[in-house]
Amino acid sequence: MDTQPKRWFAMTHLNPSLIEIMLRKDNEGAFLKEPDEQPLQPFKYFIPFRFMQRSHSDLLPVKGSGADEVYEPRKDENGLRDDLHNFVFVYADADRVRKLVDAAWNRSSRLHLHFYRDVSGHEVIVPDAEMQGFIGILQERQIKFTIGLPVAEAEVNDHAIIKEGPMAGRRGVITDIRYTRKGVRLTLAVNMFNNTHSISFPNLREGDVIFVDRKVKNLIGTNFIHNLEEELVEIFSHRFSSKGSGDAARKDQSRLERIYHYSNVKVNDPENRSRFKALMLICSSLRTYQEDKGLLLDEVQNLLGDKTEARKPLDAYLMMALFIANRQPALRDAVKIYRQTHPDCPEIICRFFSIAKKIRCR
Repeated sequence: MDTQPKRWFAMTHLNPSLIEIMLRKDNEGAFLKEPDEQPLQPFKYFIPFRFMQRSHSDLLPVKGSGADEVYEPRKDENGLRDDLHNFVFVYADADRVRKLVDAAWNRSSRLHLHFYRDVSGHEVIVPDAEMQGFIGILQERQIKFTIGLPVAEAEVNDHAIIKEGPMAGRRGVITDIRYTRKGVRLTLAVNMFNNTHSISFPNLREGDVIFVDRKVKNLIGTNFIHNLEEELVEIFSHRFSSKGSGDAARKDQSRLERIYHYSNVKVNDPENRSRFKALMLICSSLRTYQEDKGLLLDEVQNLLGDKTEARKPLDAYLMMALFIANRQPALRDAVKIYRQTHPDCPEIICRFFSIAKKIRCR
């Protein structure tokens, strides 16, 4: 009685078309030497490159009307077929897979079917749930994704869980954040195949994922710029408060490190991008380690140009950030004049200014 569990073994072969033929023949018993020889146990297999070229597998039918649609790699910016070209997945028990590898037809061939191994040399075995999710995203052709190297653990708990679709429930690392007028867009990378590869899903909306850490959601959610402002104005007020304690200061430094972790967020809208740079300059100026402060100073100064007075809210915003960074009184004076002459001055500028006016300049 066969007691070995069947599992998905990740394997490689340099010719997907050839190995598909050979696996089919092996499954059909074409390589048996004697007419009365006992046939070997049948197995299932999945070859992504062949599947993506033309979906015709009885084992893995594609949903919808596009089952026979020819895949056009030139139109696919991610080159997925190239990334997956050598992969072969075989679903069988360990003995059956080893018999495939050791079969005369494989050993005598110029190109061999090999086990795919991780960095420790172990055979890569893919859990069935993971494999079905992988097959599912190939079936759902509207899902965009890329194959890449495995991702390391996030510096902060930037983890999220996919809510729906073939990969629902899978946890990944947020590797890219874009802030648009329509909200935040995320790239989530999920490690697969014994952490030998990752699958990245770009352009996910906030509602497509569940943030593992609520602090991350509270910061990079829909109101990203506003959230940054609220965090930084509070920390800024603590810095110049007589009631500040050492413990509070340590907590604020931890908050600043978390905020600065998002300094590479891409912001599409030009005005919001300028505000974001100003906020990152404030953040850098309040951090203990200010290694990027000089670069941010130059960027924000370039955004302001040679203006010496604020003519619009963004001017005052940039001047406020520059004053916090370099303590030049003329910048604070310009913000003060703008605030006094513009009753509609944004509240956040007023709040920063109310704290900044307490600062003694050099």
